[in-house]
Amino acid sequence: MKRLAFVAILLAICLPGLLGANAWLENSDVDRYVEMTRGEMCEVPFCYRPTVPWLASLLPFAAVTSLRLVSLVCTVGAYLCIDRIVALTGGNRTRAGWLFAASFPVAAYGASGYIDAAVLLVLAAGTWAALARSWWAFGAILVVGAGVSEKTAILLLVAAAQDRRALAFVGLFAVAQFAARGTSTFGWWPDKEMLRGNLTPGRWFRVALSFGVPALLAARARNVPRPLLAGLAGVVGLLAYGTLAARVDGRFAWLACAFTVPTALIPRRK
Repeated sequence: MKRLAFVAILLAICLPGLLGANAWLENSDVDRYVEMTRGEMCEVPFCYRPTVPWLASLLPFAAVTSLRLVSLVCTVGAYLCIDRIVALTGGNRTRAGWLFAASFPVAAYGASGYIDAAVLLVLAAGTWAALARSWWAFGAILVVGAGVSEKTAILLLVAAAQDRRALAFVGLFAVAQFAARGTSTFGWWPDKEMLRGNLTPGRWFRVALSFGVPALLAARARNVPRPLLAGLAGVVGLLAYGTLAARVDGRFAWLACAFTVPTALIPRRK
């Protein structure tokens, strides 16, 4: 019942975003993800992140509305997976629900026209599978993640931290990424103009808000499972590289919730 209550809370928090209240946070051409899937010419990065726009293209709504609906479903799914991670690590699941739901990124990006909610879902689901040592499920999640975004490569760090033999999944991810990309080239290269644009207080204020209370609490945690530490390190590394090569905002930091929320609630041992 508590999980259903938190799902209802998430839906209520995300409703304004679904209705377009957060459109000012979205890129003006996000709907091109879907329109390209519906038959228009594909351009980078739209063509090598096909899963979310393809799902949105199946819905009978305007492109950006369809993307927001997919994001909303993924946000709810991410919460449910984080809840399972917290259960595995012995944390308080009710507190986990509040830490996740009552946060800036859920309100800002939980039903946005971006794909980051789907990335968060993949990271949370893959981390759950790795901690549970359900490697068949992990492999399936990794393949799906390769079509969502290259950012889901963070799961390779999570898996390797749990079991070094999981490095074998690198090949699987590489093949899945090649299948998703086709002939398109990598678009994340360091750029002086991008770096200059990222060095603004407003963007880093949103990054700080998105790390939020879970990150502050996680910094005090002890006896943290290595997969959670590896995942968090991967997000921080992604943010550092993204500062040089991409438009940085709170969406990067939101991905850390898959790791900071469970870490923040690990019981202290006497």
